[in-house]
Amino acid sequence: MLTPALVEAALQRHPGVIDRIRMTFNSDQQRTDNFLRDADVLMIAGPVPLQGLASRAPKLKWLQLSSAGVDNALAHVPNGMILTNARGVHAQRMHEIAMMALLMMNNHMAFFFHNQTKRVWAQQLSDPIEGKTAVILGLGGLGGAAARAAKQLGLNTIGLSRTAAPRDSVDEVHNMDRLRECLKRADFVIVALPLTEQTRNCIDAEALDCLPTHAQILNIGRAQLMDYEHLVKKLEAGELAGAILDVFEQEPLPANSPLWEVPNLIVTPHCWLDRPADYAKLAVEAFVEDLDNFLADRPLLRRVDLQLGY
Repeated sequence: MLTPALVEAALQRHPGVIDRIRMTFNSDQQRTDNFLRDADVLMIAGPVPLQGLASRAPKLKWLQLSSAGVDNALAHVPNGMILTNARGVHAQRMHEIAMMALLMMNNHMAFFFHNQTKRVWAQQLSDPIEGKTAVILGLGGLGGAAARAAKQLGLNTIGLSRTAAPRDSVDEVHNMDRLRECLKRADFVIVALPLTEQTRNCIDAEALDCLPTHAQILNIGRAQLMDYEHLVKKLEAGELAGAILDVFEQEPLPANSPLWEVPNLIVTPHCWLDRPADYAKLAVEAFVEDLDNFLADRPLLRRVDLQLGY
């Protein structure tokens, strides 16, 4: 939880900043506009309605989100306003989650969980994971952490990104236009893309059909990146070995959603990247670091490109 004490503690590591700002804190949504009218810089933790932000906060120069995802905010940020996020804060958790998920998928845990609910005794043998291939979509903070985990497990790694720039722990890097070609080689797919107009539904039915039947997929990005309806059809038909989904178009996932009962599918409630012990502390420290840069007229480290959407 974001508190004045966390901000003040972070400010102690940046002498001179606290003397140049006036801080206010608000957790009452009904009073939000009173604070927005005079704000030059705004940090948001949790859901805050951003509709009409330009008129509600006429002096606002910089909006900081405490999350890494920015797709829900982009439509409300006018050109010229600075938008930053908390990218990098999730990297350690993503490394752990990717390693766990890869081992779960390699050892068919979705298959066993599904059979357990039906009280079915069915064995499924697994070869070692070393030497298999992980295709990682998105090579930012999350994808980079996933690639490191995959290499530690002895996997071959193929990465896809907009620029195809080389990355540590990635054996091959390609542009997204080679997605389907790379999916044909996958044993495992990790989806860590931001949601933009260019990436929306990039893993469509035709892309899913490129995957080998033994492949499994983890989506830690956004639900709108993937055709879940077609994914369900392939899992039910035995044309994919398994999937783990942590993100959904409607959250919480409704109790009547068919996703709950799909064979070889593990549903987790969009919580894998959170770290309750210190997430707020890390997000605040990232903000204060850039606040120091902002006041010194230096480039901000976590600035979002409003045109690219990340």
